[in-house]
Amino acid sequence: MDVMPFEMILAIRQWQCRNDETLIPPAIVEIYKRGYTQAVGVNTELRESLGLPPLPTITNNPEQLELFREMLMKIELLSDNDYMFKG
Repeated sequence: MDVMPFEMILAIRQWQCRNDETLIPPAIVEIYKRGYTQAVGVNTELRESLGLPPLPTITNNPEQLELFREMLMKIELLSDNDYMFKG
């Protein structure tokens, strides 16, 4: 058998999300708000002190962030549970 564990877990997770809104990953709210899950906007002072430029994140481009949010809301699971993204 050619079992692919990651794909199997992902399929189960997708099934769970389709059948129970409480199983939507909480990180999706952060993805919607910031455009990413990791807090890449922190430690900007440290980056500056090391002579590194700011990271090019989607939050620095409000137009792109809004387009990204619109794209996310076209996903049926998210649009059916849009209350998570308000406020």
